[in-house]
Amino acid sequence: MATIHHENVTHRRHIIHPTDGVVTFQEEIVRSVVARRLLAGLRIVLGFTFLWPFLDKLFGLGYMTPAAKSWIHGG
Repeated sequence: MATIHHENVTHRRHIIHPTDGVVTFQEEIVRSVVARRLLAGLRIVLGFTFLWPFLDKLFGLGYMTPAAKSWIHGG
């Protein structure tokens, strides 16, 4: 196993990555207004998909969890 000594490290050149100092904006990734609105709608639907079961389990709204087994009532 090779060991890198301190003097070898100080003589190395700094490696420059192609993404250093690059800022990417949303408009540059998805350029179509329709696609951005579709992705925003999809994000809201996906958020609601996870929020609804949580609220049902917490309050026992009766969809999948009866009120007696909700987290608020000790279930």
